[in-house]
Amino acid sequence: MKKIGYILFLWLYVFGAYSQNREQDTINNSILKAVNIPDLDTLISYAIQNSYTLKSKSIEQQILENKIKVQKRKWSDYVFIEAATNYGLYDQLVVSGVASENAYNSGIMTRGEQLRYYGGMGVKLPLSTFMVNQKLVQNQRLEVYKAENEIELETNQLRSDITKEYFHLKYLQESLKTFIEIYNTLAISKIKAENDLMSGRLNFSDYALLVSTVGKAKDEYLKTQSEFYAQCYKLTILTNYPLIIKQ
Repeated sequence: MKKIGYILFLWLYVFGAYSQNREQDTINNSILKAVNIPDLDTLISYAIQNSYTLKSKSIEQQILENKIKVQKRKWSDYVFIEAATNYGLYDQLVVSGVASENAYNSGIMTRGEQLRYYGGMGVKLPLSTFMVNQKLVQNQRLEVYKAENEIELETNQLRSDITKEYFHLKYLQESLKTFIEIYNTLAISKIKAENDLMSGRLNFSDYALLVSTVGKAKDEYLKTQSEFYAQCYKLTILTNYPLIIKQ
C-alpha cells in the first residue's frame, strides 16, 4: 500500500512538473544527433571494402594464380635455339656428267669466298619434368581454391560480426533515448519537489527518496551514453564508416 502511494505521489509530481516547466529539461537529444547511423547493408559493404584481412587474403590468392601461370610456362625453359655463321674460302667440285659405271666424265675444281650459316630450334624435355610440373599446377590450383574459400568464410564472418554490433548499437540508441526521458522527467519533478519542500508541502524523507532516484537515473544515463559512444567508435573502426559527426 505504501509503495502504491509513493508511485501515485511521484506521478502527480511528474505530471504537474511537465505541465508547468517542460522547457527546463536538463538533457537534450544533441548526443543522439551527433551520431549518423546508416542502414545495416551500408555498414556491411563498408566493412568488406575496407577489411585489411580480406585485402591480404585477396593478394595471397592473386599470388597463387600468378604462380600457376608461371608454372604452366615452365616448359619453355627446355626450349633452345641455335644459330651459327661461317665465312671463308671453300673448295667446290663441279661435275659435268656421270659415266655408265658411276665414274665421273669430267669435273672442275673451284675455290671461292662464301658465307655459310644455319639455325634451328629444339626441345629437351624430360618426361619426369612434365609429370612433376602437372602435379605442381594441380596443387597450386587447390591452394587457390582454398584461398577462395577462406575469403568467403572471412566475408561471412565479417557480415555476422557487423550485424551483431549494429543491432547492439541500435539497442543502446533506444536505451539512451529512454534514459534521457526518464532522467528529464525525474529532474523536473525534483525541481517542483524542492519548491514543495521549502513550502512545507513535502517532507524531507520523500524528497530524499526522489533525489536518490534522480541520481540513479543519471548514473544509468551516463553509463548508457558511454557504452553508446564506445559502440559507435567500435563500428567506425570495423567498417571505416564515419558514424560520429564532428560538430
